[in-house]
Parts: sequence; structure tokens; C-alpha cells
Amino acid sequence: MQLLKYGISHLQQLDAQLVDIRNAYDEGKRADDNTRVQAVKDRIQQKTEKAGAEKEKVKETADKRQSQFKLVTSRDQEIIDWESKGSYIAKQVSSRTRLRLVTPMMEVSCL
Repeated sequence: MQLLKYGISHLQQLDAQLVDIRNAYDEGKRADDNTRVQAVKDRIQQKTEKAGAEKEKVKETADKRQSQFKLVTSRDQEIIDWESKGSYIAKQVSSRTRLRLVTPMMEVSCL
């Protein structure tokens, strides 16, 4: 069922792109100074420039945050400072750990 929804959403995206190309083609047909192919090329160029600008904006935002994502295989390589008392994540994990220590008979996986 999930694959069907995924496939339908991608087909809808493809349909929207094809409609956009068709509209650009029709627009080129109506304009005397532009050929149909050139109108489609211009539309694709505009979309490429817009996507590049959005990508640059996202990159700038990520650089401002100085965020990190890291997959670790051992606890020695972790990024989070677990010793920090002000760390929200550390508080959440420690409270879940305490819960697990208080109720060892229950099989609750909080992590």
C-alpha cells in the first residue's frame, strides 16, 4: 500500500512537470519572436536557476547553524556532550535511562 502511494505521488509530480512543459511549448507557439523549443529551454533554465538559488540558500542556513550529522559505531565518537547539565537531549536520555533502571521488569524500549 505504501509503495502504491509513493508511486502515485511521483506520477503526480511527473504530470505537473509535463503540464509545465506543455504550457511553455504553447507559450512559444503563441509568441512570434521565440520558437517552441527555445521557450521550453528557457523554462527549464529558469527552473534550474531557481533550484540553484534555493540550494544555495539551504547551504547558507546550514553553514550558519554549524550543524553536524554523524553515524557512530561506539559511544566514544558521539557528538553530544552527555556531561553537560543544560543539554535537553542528555536530560531526555537520562530520564529514560532512570525509567529503565527503576522498572527493569518491564520491557520498554525508550531509546
